[in-house]
Amino acid sequence: MTLQEFVQKYTNTFVEYHSYDPAAKNQCVDLVNQWLVEGLNFKPIIGTNAIDFPSKAVANGMDWIPNTPDGIPEPGDLIVYEGTIGHIDIALEGCTKDKVVAFSQNYPTGSPCVVRTGTYLRPKVVGWLHYETSPDALTVCLQQHTELVNKCNQLQTQLDAKQTDLDNKQKELDAIRNNYQSLIESDKSFFTDLEASLGIVTKKEDTRDDREKAVMAAVSDLRQSLLTEQSNALSIQDECIESLGLNETTENEIEYLAIKIKECQCQNEKPWYEQLFGLCVQLFHKSQP
Repeated sequence: MTLQEFVQKYTNTFVEYHSYDPAAKNQCVDLVNQWLVEGLNFKPIIGTNAIDFPSKAVANGMDWIPNTPDGIPEPGDLIVYEGTIGHIDIALEGCTKDKVVAFSQNYPTGSPCVVRTGTYLRPKVVGWLHYETSPDALTVCLQQHTELVNKCNQLQTQLDAKQTDLDNKQKELDAIRNNYQSLIESDKSFFTDLEASLGIVTKKEDTRDDREKAVMAAVSDLRQSLLTEQSNALSIQDECIESLGLNETTENEIEYLAIKIKECQCQNEKPWYEQLFGLCVQLFHKSQP
């Protein structure tokens, strides 16, 4: 039985556990002995008054804790007060260094079991008895069950989080695979178009490396051809400038000529050198007085 259940059961009642004297009924020790048996599963202390209760209780296995300025009894402890025969009651939740909250009988004399609040001085508290109870097998089993359930819930939460993370990773992997497949298809199309534009004829047995080498060779040839054309164009430009006797005062005409040369290279109406020759002739006539 819990302390709260014990208090609810016996509040405003009289408890008579055992008495050798018919005139001494419903004493404070009767309520305490009832608590020892029902609440603590402890052997009752029969045939003694409150002030002598500690010596017999300690002999039976309880701990005696003398009162100190900083001492506070725990709920369920047995508080002992000084006096000729003394007084004893049961500590409840709410005790502090300055306040005692207890479940008591026959205080004042003739009173039933009630919750009372007092101090450590009136009457003066000598100390209290404490008994460390061992939980019963059912309580231990229930505690272990609760711990296991909580642990299982925590593991399930972690597992759910891991599963969610795994699902997200799978989605990312699927997206990467789809993108990779798209790149492969795009790469095939790009290679086919590039080979066609470069005039490369492939064979079915050609590997990817073979096709790449062919493309690189064609690109290299095209680059060399462009460099040669550019070199020839520069040579003709220099010859034209020298033959026309151009100098720094005709810098604008030279820039104009360079622009026209580029335009000639981009147009396919007739060979660029023919267009260049025509421009040189025009520039020559323009420079004559």
